Amino acid sequence: MRPAVAALLGLAAACGNASPTRSPTRIVLITIDTLRADALEQMPETLAFAEHAIHFEEAFAATATTQPTHASLFTGRHPWQHGVTRNGQVLARSLPTVAERLRERGFETVGIAASFPMERRFGFARGFDRYHDTFRERYVREWEGETLEGGGFYSLADDITARALDELKRAEGDLQFFWFHFFDPHDPYGDRLEKGSARIGIGELLAAAAGQDPRASDLVARAKGLYERDVQALDRSLVPLFAALDRDAERIPTHVFFTADHGESFGESGCLGHGKRLVREQVEVPLFYVGPAAPGGRGGSRQDSCGSVDVAATLLAIGGDRGPTSGRDLFASSDNPPVALGMRRTFVGNKFELMLDGSRLAIEGERFFFAGDGRLLSGNADHLFLEDDPTRELSGGTQLEIRELFRTFQSCLEGLETEELTGHEVREALRALGYTD
Repeated sequence: MRPAVAALLGLAAACGNASPTRSPTRIVLITIDTLRADALEQMPETLAFAEHAIHFEEAFAATATTQPTHASLFTGRHPWQHGVTRNGQVLARSLPTVAERLRERGFETVGIAASFPMERRFGFARGFDRYHDTFRERYVREWEGETLEGGGFYSLADDITARALDELKRAEGDLQFFWFHFFDPHDPYGDRLEKGSARIGIGELLAAAAGQDPRASDLVARAKGLYERDVQALDRSLVPLFAALDRDAERIPTHVFFTADHGESFGESGCLGHGKRLVREQVEVPLFYVGPAAPGGRGGSRQDSCGSVDVAATLLAIGGDRGPTSGRDLFASSDNPPVALGMRRTFVGNKFELMLDGSRLAIEGERFFFAGDGRLLSGNADHLFLEDDPTRELSGGTQLEIRELFRTFQSCLEGLETEELTGHEVREALRALGYTD
């Protein structure tokens, strides 16, 4: 059995709880919605802040969708363990969140959400002393042809940064945990431009591609250009936040993690947007750490695979909690091999996908798929083979491993009762954001 698979099947090994952190500590998690790993190159101010950071070069989001990945970041568990496998589901109260666990250890906890999927109705506010989920500055009645009740479902970075600065000033205790969420790279692309400029929504791209519109490729190229301009504008909006964190670090040790919930596709592998496939453009994300936990106090580059659950485990470890998670403390020595996982489950049917160390596996009914080293493998319950050469069957051991992987999270999911919000407002808002199948 491959070491990574063995590590997966031994999920969530429990460790003894450490005593609470007592020395002054500020922990900050910054998540950017829809930020591809390579988009960090468009963010010079962010890279300047991360000059002495530890950069994790092989970081993967838990899914290609907002709520499931944030659920993993907030609980330290994989999607098939926490049950939020698609947007519109509610995080189970039985699972303690990072904010709840840190608050139990005396941390003041503050969360600032930037978009509708992270509203408190979905369970993400649990554990936060203060949670901002009103989207005052971006109220819309219609988006991509969909009429929404209430209208407001996202805010741009200037508003989020202003709220973050206010909360940083307000914090008084020696133990602080902040989560700041930014939405700007998400479609509609170009909404950071001057008022009146043309924006492009993902619905427009998908419609052009489905209709084989000859202008589709030009439209995708223009959308990617607008996406990059939105990312650059976000970068500028983050400057005051980075300056405040740098300044405050002189009086309170500050640990900053910067990552994304997923990326975005612009035609690579035949994909557009996110949430439909587990391809690298959608699940490979930037991840860096700035703070005193860096070995030797210096930054550098890490090549080991890591994922959203590892970020959660590390946040907790810094806060003095080494209780059970499915991730590993990225700054602790371990005999377990690094493994990065991702998952997707569709709204209809029974299709699952898993990203394991950068390779893609999937199952639909009794049909298996495995994409590794650029190859697509498929089969059924009896055998697995290379799709372009059915005579080249996989070894029995590999087949067993793949089957065991899917049985593991299938059985976990079957044991969960996940509440799903299916009201008109929720469904329409998620559809407007491009999240429903």
